[in-house]
Amino acid sequence: SGDPCAPRLFPWEGVGCSVNNSNHQIKSLNLSSSGLQGPIALAFRNLSLLESLDLSNNILKGVVPEFLADLKNLKFLNLKGNNLTGFVPRSLRKRTMAGGLALSVDEHNICHSRSCREGNRIVVPVVVSTLVIVLIIALVIICIMRRERKIGAYSGPLLPSGKRRFTYSEVSSITNNFNKVIGKGGFGIVYLGSLEDGTEIAVKMINDSSFGKSKGSSSSSTQVSKEFQVEAELLLTVHHRNLASFVGYCDDGRSMALIYEYMANGNLQDYLSSENAEDLSWEKRLHIAIDSAQGLEYLHHGCRPPIVHRDVKTANILLNDNLEAKIADFG
Repeated sequence: SGDPCAPRLFPWEGVGCSVNNSNHQIKSLNLSSSGLQGPIALAFRNLSLLESLDLSNNILKGVVPEFLADLKNLKFLNLKGNNLTGFVPRSLRKRTMAGGLALSVDEHNICHSRSCREGNRIVVPVVVSTLVIVLIIALVIICIMRRERKIGAYSGPLLPSGKRRFTYSEVSSITNNFNKVIGKGGFGIVYLGSLEDGTEIAVKMINDSSFGKSKGSSSSSTQVSKEFQVEAELLLTVHHRNLASFVGYCDDGRSMALIYEYMANGNLQDYLSSENAEDLSWEKRLHIAIDSAQGLEYLHHGCRPPIVHRDVKTANILLNDNLEAKIADFG
């Protein structure tokens, strides 16, 4: 998976790291105003060496979790500007009063009276009971929805949050029945598409021959499908500003497709061959080269295990609106 602390000169935005014996450790995390929703993720408890966490000005809901007090190295915590309910847990209050933690929360999350502190003991079982009821209702709804979708539904593995597994009918819909071709290659054809929120995407339909997929036995097709899923899910773990962002994939038995962010200025090969190349200064060309090198450097040294591209060429370097370069086809 991708290392958020590498390369050292170009770390992920909002992530502060330290290096100890060539091991990267996340020390600070600034996710302020990042549009985060729902409860505070349990995954934060895995950042045992975290010293600073800023989650302010998001849309977080639920209670302030107790596990934040388990982050023994945490010295700064900012939760202001969210929709959190209830009071700050006693364990966090103790650390704040002892001077070991600088805590910022909204006024309604602070307990000022003795009665509300004692009331926490009563609120906890009530909250737990309510959560159990909500969970049961949610499971019932999920079971009903699964039954309704069972016919014709694809039973492959779910993708990590923020990514999607598309059905062929969804791919056909978001591309307006494969209306606009924006690229062709040995792998297949790339179509312009648009998600429900209006985000433009590029849909790469994979030729059967690209993955060795044929009309042979079902066992062979199943193996090819598994290999395709492994490669697609590998792309989900790789994140860098100079790599084309992966949105999701489709593999429902009829067709395979990879879905990426749309790059308005196409690939570098076509751009250099067009009239637009006349306005491309040497400074901008240098920036494109640096962007490409940074993307490759991240694949080689920032990913575990390292990823070797094997087909670096101008046709696989994409340009966005600002002529920033991103490497594609690295899976």
